[in-house]
Amino acid sequence: MELSYQQVINEKLKDPNFRREWEAQEPKFQLIKAMLIGRAENHLSQSQLSEKTGIPQADISRLESGEANPTLDKICRIANALDMNLKLAFEHKIVAEYI
Repeated sequence: MELSYQQVINEKLKDPNFRREWEAQEPKFQLIKAMLIGRAENHLSQSQLSEKTGIPQADISRLESGEANPTLDKICRIANALDMNLKLAFEHKIVAEYI
């Protein structure tokens, strides 16, 4: 029987160390997803987003691949170029059950 991606993740999340690291990466995943959706909705290539933000295309590529940690200034410039509002919040942690 072949396991799905979600089944593999669910199994790995039973390991507390894996779960802690997975949850620590969630803000990065959210940023990457927002950038990809924003570029798609605006029909922008990485190069075009680079031109609108003044951020080198290579840096945008690294951000979207999760290889870089952007400054708040860069995140604001990207949100503005994508005609999106940026919302930052500190929230109490909730233990999520992954299905």
